[in-house]
Order: sequence, then structure tokens, then C-alpha cells
Amino acid sequence: MIILHYLINLYMLIIVLAGICSLARLNNEFARFFYRLSDPVLRFISSRINLVYQGMDFTPFVLLIFLGIIDRIIWSLI
Repeated sequence: MIILHYLINLYMLIIVLAGICSLARLNNEFARFFYRLSDPVLRFISSRINLVYQGMDFTPFVLLIFLGIIDRIIWSLI
């Protein structure tokens, strides 16, 4: 269970770093690495729910909230 907690937190960090790279409009190997790791899950959510409002995509925020809830559920089971 603790390993799953660390994996969830690592993936949350990857999503945050991909978002920062996107806001800074970075297009180097470092940024592409984070995009490749986060994009499949974000694309899956975006295909199911439209979370774009006035040109801003809120999919990463929803994913972070969802992962945070899952992480808290896991910690409450320990």
C-alpha cells in the first residue's frame, strides 16, 4: 500500500511538472518526457469529459484532485 502511495504522489508530481512546462512553453527533451508520461491519462479523461473553459484546460486539475482522493482512501485503509 505504501508503494502505491508513493507511485500516486510521483505521478501527481509528473502532472504538475508537465503543466509547468506547458505554461512556460518549453519544448525540450525534459518537457517532452513529462508530456509522454502524462498525456495518455489526460487524453483519456478529455475524451470522456470536456473540461476546457475559455481556452484553459482543467483536465490536469481534475486528475490531481482524483488522485488525491484515491491517495487519501488508500491511507485511510492502512
